[in-house]
Amino acid sequence: MSRLTGDWSKLSRILNNIEKFAEKIKILLEVDTAKKVEIQLKENIKKQLLDLPPLKEEYKKKKSKNNLDVRTLIATGEYVDRLRVFEVKKTKDQIIIVVGASDEDKHHSGLTIGELARIIEYGTPTQPPRPHFRLTWEEIKGKIKKEVVNLVEKEFKKLL
Repeated sequence: MSRLTGDWSKLSRILNNIEKFAEKIKILLEVDTAKKVEIQLKENIKKQLLDLPPLKEEYKKKKSKNNLDVRTLIATGEYVDRLRVFEVKKTKDQIIIVVGASDEDKHHSGLTIGELARIIEYGTPTQPPRPHFRLTWEEIKGKIKKEVVNLVEKEFKKLL
């Protein structure tokens, strides 16, 4: 005859709280992670920390003449300031959050911020790509993964 021993009330409590745990983790991960990516992306642009193709000298001179910021991806600050975390879709089981630019926000050029972001990220026949989103993610994804594991472990320990 076999006997199982253990703290069955503790197991019951853990199982009863697992759904709340999963929901809390999901929100923390999605929102917190996205915000960290947004902050790093903006810092990379403002401090010129990414290895992006330089602006053409004639364009830099034109920016300077018009009292605009001569740094790459910054003229008035309008573009970088409008990069943000936004919710794309929410269902019972998931929230899709994007760090980027919205097609609802208009840039002074007439383009949406989203259109401008795609042009900058992927380039055009006359403008080289300046993949600030991809390079920022490549830079921080290892750190983010470690933080995610630590957060899940920390929250799971609270269940025990």
